[in-house]
Amino acid sequence: MDLLQSLQLLARDNLTFFSPSRSTSGTSRRFADAFASLLQHGRHLGPALAHLSQVAPNFDLDEATPGNGYRSLIQVVQVCLDRAVERSRYVASHRKSLFFRAGANAAEIEAVAAALGQLRALLVLAGKMAEMAKPGRLFPDVEEEEEEEEEKEEEEEELEGGISEVVLREYSTMQNGCFYGRCLGFQVRSGGIFGGFREIWGIFWEF
Repeated sequence: MDLLQSLQLLARDNLTFFSPSRSTSGTSRRFADAFASLLQHGRHLGPALAHLSQVAPNFDLDEATPGNGYRSLIQVVQVCLDRAVERSRYVASHRKSLFFRAGANAAEIEAVAAALGQLRALLVLAGKMAEMAKPGRLFPDVEEEEEEEEEKEEEEEELEGGISEVVLREYSTMQNGCFYGRCLGFQVRSGGIFGGFREIWGIFWEF
């Protein structure tokens, strides 16, 4: 089973569990909205990812150097999908646990969903760039790009600054919180058993 299929199954299962009909808590609604977004992005990522994976090799320097910006974007999407599946599986396994940190895990899922949404947009834009670029050139010609925009001005008003600039803007504003860990803090009493344990640990640490 590939990552997209796993994400669909896990997101659907978690969405059912946290559906508003079962709970009215704010955190449950956050989970439901986030998993609904993951489900939607997962449905549309497949075709865009497959298309870019097919055309990306055309922009390699040569057969011995399989690397370019399109391949890098595909790798980032794969990493984000890995993260989405990992966090979704963790939520599915621990959501009934007494020690399940609902707020923190909801924030994780929201961050992953936001990142996948922007990566999905980047995949579509990158696919358009690949179609507009000449063979052997990574970026489309500026003059041809402007002519293309004039022809499709009504359909693509959002690309006023050029498709290349839109890609850079999406990339620079991408939600990157899902690629980093979150701090976990503990508060303990200064006395009692914790204080004794801390003192013993300090003694052994000196040796």
